[in-house]
Amino acid sequence: HWARKGVSAPDKNDSVPAALTALALARDQNDLIGMESARTVAHYVLTEPRNKLGAIDHLGHNFFKFLYGHSIWVDSLMMIGVFGAQWANYTHDDATLDFAASQPGIYASVLQDPETGLFRHAWQVTKGVATPKAAAFWLRGNGWVVTSIADILDELPPWHPRREELLKIFRSTVAGLIHYQQATGLWDSLANLPGASYGETSGTALAAYAIAKGVHRGWLPPQDMFYAKRAFAGITARLVPKRGPHGSLLFSMPRMSWSTNPMQKFWYTVVPAVSDMSYGVGAYLLAATELSSEEF
Repeated sequence: HWARKGVSAPDKNDSVPAALTALALARDQNDLIGMESARTVAHYVLTEPRNKLGAIDHLGHNFFKFLYGHSIWVDSLMMIGVFGAQWANYTHDDATLDFAASQPGIYASVLQDPETGLFRHAWQVTKGVATPKAAAFWLRGNGWVVTSIADILDELPPWHPRREELLKIFRSTVAGLIHYQQATGLWDSLANLPGASYGETSGTALAAYAIAKGVHRGWLPPQDMFYAKRAFAGITARLVPKRGPHGSLLFSMPRMSWSTNPMQKFWYTVVPAVSDMSYGVGAYLLAATELSSEEF
C-alpha cells in the first residue's frame, strides 16, 4: 500500500514507524519494496534539528509544535531510537547508531521517576517541566520504553559504551512495571494507579514482549518470565471471538486506550478504550512471537 502511495517527507516523529516495516522487509527478506519510502524517513531522522537535550522534538516541525513547543514524548523512543539503530546497522553508520543509543538515557534523565523506575509521558524542553506533573505513569508509554530499549540493545555490539546504561534503565523500568502488575496479568492505563482507569491491553502486550525478550537475552532473571506469561495470558483471555468471511473464526482485541496525548493525571482516566488498533494488535503479535517457545 505505502509503496504504491509513496510516503511524503515526514514533519513529525509519528510519521516514522511505517518505515520500520519497510526496513524489516529489507533486512529479513531482502525485499526492497518499501525502501524508497524508508530512505525518505531516514532523511528526516538524520537531518531533523536536535533540541538542547540532544533529541528530536516529538512534533518535529509540524504545525502543532507551536502549541507544545520543544518537547519529547516517550513514544519517540520507538520511532526515532529503534528506527535509528536499525537503519544505522543496515547502512553501517556508527554515528547514527550512537545517536540512537543515546536516546533512552536522554529521556530517562528528565522523565524517569527515581522511586518507581517508571516514565512520565512527556517533557517540555523549553519550560523544563514534565507532563503529567503528578506521579501518574501512562502504561503504553512505559511499554514503548521497555520495548524500545530491548530492540535498541539488540542492535548494539557487546562493547558499545551505552550498553550498560541502557540495561540499567531497562531493568529499573521493568522492575517498576512488575511491582504494579495486577493478578489479572494486566496493568491499568495509569500503570501505578490500579483502579483509576481500566486494565489496558496494548501496553500490557508491550510489557509482556519486553520482559520475555529480556529473559531470553539474559538481561533479566529467569523468574521474571512469570510476569510476561501472566500478562500475555491476561490479554488472551480477553480476546473476543467473532465470525469472519465464510464462517471463519476471528478474534477482536479489546480494551486499548485510544490515541493519547500528554496531559494531566485525570484526563488519562477518561481516554476511551477501543478495539483492534494496529499498535495494540502489533504489540500482541510481538509478544506472541517472543513467547512462542514457552510452555503455559
